[in-house]
Amino acid sequence: MALLKPADVIIIFLIVAFAGASFTFPPQNAGEKFVVSHDGKIILEGELSKDSEYSINGSLGEMKLLVRDGKISVVKSNCSRKLCIKRGSIAKQGESIICVPNRVIITIQGKGKVDGITG
Repeated sequence: MALLKPADVIIIFLIVAFAGASFTFPPQNAGEKFVVSHDGKIILEGELSKDSEYSINGSLGEMKLLVRDGKISVVKSNCSRKLCIKRGSIAKQGESIICVPNRVIITIQGKGKVDGITG
């Protein structure tokens, strides 16, 4: 039984690398609405199709949410690291923004089914 030569290993690596690069998951569906929960309780629901601004209360105080062009984002928060703001806008079904210090979760919902692989 012959061992693999260095050139064989390189060829196998390249085949696997290019095969992985060409494989893409199915695109996520565009979301239709958003749901905001605080401490596990839904405190706000809205449509992504309607541009608007919302003020909600998290555990640390007021947060401001902005819905524009079918996307939602956090634009103001009292949390220290502001990761919820840095997350940017979300619009696809299954996406979320989580502010752990404020105990707030914003999720996008839509018509289609979301599973653990594509969502």
